[in-house]
Amino acid sequence: MDYLGSTGLDALKGADILKTVPNKYQSNVEYADSGIGRNLQGISKVLTGDLGTRIFYTQQPGYDTHANQGPVHTVLLEHLSQAIDDFYADLAGHGMSNNVLIYLFTEFGRRVKDNGSGKPTTAPAD
Repeated sequence: MDYLGSTGLDALKGADILKTVPNKYQSNVEYADSGIGRNLQGISKVLTGDLGTRIFYTQQPGYDTHANQGPVHTVLLEHLSQAIDDFYADLAGHGMSNNVLIYLFTEFGRRVKDNGSGKPTTAPAD
């Protein structure tokens, strides 16, 4: 029980530290208005706040479509591309762009060809 109490207190301390991040953050980059853009801007705020966090995770839902994949994926990939561009511009403005690695992944394989409305056969990427 002591462990849970200690963990809870640590979480509260962490939350208090995170509250200070927006006040310290300044950027000339105007992020595009998308979910992934807002997520990456939040990560930039924590990174530039120098809180010691080294690994971040975010996601961009919406790719699991079974129809209209072309138009939907086009918009999602445009949002992703713009968000990454904004993120790196923001980091460059803080002198941090050479210190960050982005790793993109998907949790399932897809065929290149649109497969209609069925489930694809999953396979590792070559």
